[in-house]
Amino acid sequence: MYLYTMQSPMRGSTYITKWDINNNFNPVESKVVCDVTCGPLEYSESFKTLALGSSDGRLIFVDAQ
Repeated sequence: MYLYTMQSPMRGSTYITKWDINNNFNPVESKVVCDVTCGPLEYSESFKTLALGSSDGRLIFVDAQ
C-alpha cells in the first residue's frame, strides 16, 4: 500500500512523493511533475493514475504504478 503526497510551493516546481505505508511511511520515490504551482491531486483506482491541474491550465497525468 502506498500514499501519494504533493508538494506545491507558491513558486517553483511541484513534486509528488510516493510513501510506503507498510514500512514506517518511508519515501519510495519523489519526482518533479510540473514547473509551476498545481492544484488538487486526484487518484483513479481503475486507471492507477494520479491527475492534477497546474496554475497555467495544464492537466497532468502520472502513472501511479
